Amino acid sequence: MLNKKLKFLKEKWEQDNLQLTFPKSEQQILHSFLKIDKLISKDVLAFYSIVGGMIEYEIDSEGISFWSINQIVEENLLYKSELALFADFLIHSQFWGFKFENT
Repeated sequence: MLNKKLKFLKEKWEQDNLQLTFPKSEQQILHSFLKIDKLISKDVLAFYSIVGGMIEYEIDSEGISFWSINQIVEENLLYKSELALFADFLIHSQFWGFKFENT
């Protein structure tokens, strides 16, 4: 079900002419998050292996930029946080992040 929704999201963003990065393998995604010492869920793996993220400074119709894996690493090394930062609103006006908790 999640994969179907992610594929729909990717198609919508492509129809909106948003420039997306290429999806990464699960191994590449896990390796990237290990660089910033963050744990991730299967949902995060699914998102980046299906959608890939947006190129830098690309925003959707709501003003949100979902970062590429490379940008996630760069931004998280620059802005230290207990959260894994993964997106911003109106080009760095507000950052979004998550914290994986095994419940």
